[in-house]
This record gives sequence, C-alpha cells and structure tokens, in this order.
Amino acid sequence: MNKIYRQRERIRAGQMDTIQRLRLDSALELFQDITSVHSEEMGVSNRQMAAESGAYWVITRTKVRFYEPLRFFDEIMAETWPNQPSSLVCGRNYRIFKGERLAAEGRSEWMLLDRQSHSPRDVASTCYPLSEEHEQEKVLPESFLRMKEAFGPEDLAYEIRVRASDIDMSHHVNNVKYVRFMLDSFPVEELEKMEVREFEIRYGRESREGDALQVWRRPTEDGWSLRVTREDGTETAAGRIRLKQPSA
Repeated sequence: MNKIYRQRERIRAGQMDTIQRLRLDSALELFQDITSVHSEEMGVSNRQMAAESGAYWVITRTKVRFYEPLRFFDEIMAETWPNQPSSLVCGRNYRIFKGERLAAEGRSEWMLLDRQSHSPRDVASTCYPLSEEHEQEKVLPESFLRMKEAFGPEDLAYEIRVRASDIDMSHHVNNVKYVRFMLDSFPVEELEKMEVREFEIRYGRESREGDALQVWRRPTEDGWSLRVTREDGTETAAGRIRLKQPSA
C-alpha cells in the first residue's frame, strides 16, 4: 500500500474567491478529491466498499488550519494519508505545500456504514487492509471541538432548499456543500475581509433532495460559530471559523 498519496497541481480559477484566494470550501473539496484517489489505490473507495463489503464511507468531522493564503495559479503539492483505524473510526490527514512552505494542514474522521441498515460497520468486517502498515503521524492531534453553542432566532441567516446539484453519489448532500451553505451566510464584502486561520466542521444527520434547511451564524471572540439544521431543528452540520488575529 502506498502509505502517502501526493498530487501536484495549480490553484484554478474555479477554486478562487473574489480576491483570488483559495476558497475554504475549495480546500476541503481538494481534501475530498485526493482522499478519493488514494482510497481507490488502497482498494477501499466507496465503489469498492459497495461491491466487496456492502458498506460506504461517511465523514463525521474535518478541521483545517491555514498558515498562509493560497492564491490563483499558485503551484501546490497536496498530500494525504490514513492512520491505523480503530474498530469504528478511520482518521485521515492532509497537508498542502507551496514550494517548501507548509500552507495548510487538516485532519478528518470517517466511519463505514452498512448499505442496507445504514448502521455503523466494524472496519474489520470490510475489505479494509488492516494488516498493511500505516503512517503513524497524526496532523492536528488535539481533540475536535464540542460545538454545543445555543443559537437564538436572531442568529438565523437564511433558509435554503436542497437541490439536485447538492446531492452526491450517496444520494445525500455532499459534505463540502455544507461548508458552502455556511459561507453563503456572509456577504462578499465581509468574506473579503476575513482571513481564516482555522475551520472545523462536524456532520450530523443526512439531508436529501427537497429538504428545507436553515443556516445559522453567531459571532464568537475569535470568529464565528455556524450551524445548518432541518426545519424541525435536527442538526445536519455545525462549524466554527477562527480568524487570524491582529499582531500585538
């Protein structure tokens, strides 16, 4: 097994924001894309899991930390690797380099669900190559945030209905779409002034085509707390943006 997958590319026009920086959702989409390629190489992609084990992957959490902006046409190298899974949780790590400099890094957690019952599957019950040697280094090893903030009616930013373009191969909203829903709660002028230092997202219940969603945001001491819910209040995603703080 190739323990670490690496991919070189340039920041494309479709990944930029209005001031030619790599968008937050584009960074997470890049993580998702290289995960898909590496999982295929490992023989554990969603396609292979479905065919061989009757299972599929779901992402439960992701966090990313930025050390410098990435801009249009920057040449980057992105890399990813999994850690040895526990019985139910699979961790995956990411780094993005610009030249020799580390520009961003992240970590995500994944679970396998049964395709019929949608209940968690023990990794050992699938085709995952547990006997293969895994890279031991873990990026951003600190615990994920709890994100239990309460939101009031004044924190509702807008409402949206899930459309066909939001749906992925599992027939539920793609995880990167929730990041876009959250970012869309800000006007362009405000986004242009924001320099994201860290972002973390926790995924809750799935949402599907036609679902009505509510997007919430409230300020924190160092950024923003965000949430996406169904009409009945069921949480589909919770997020936290930490902004770069001015130098003392």
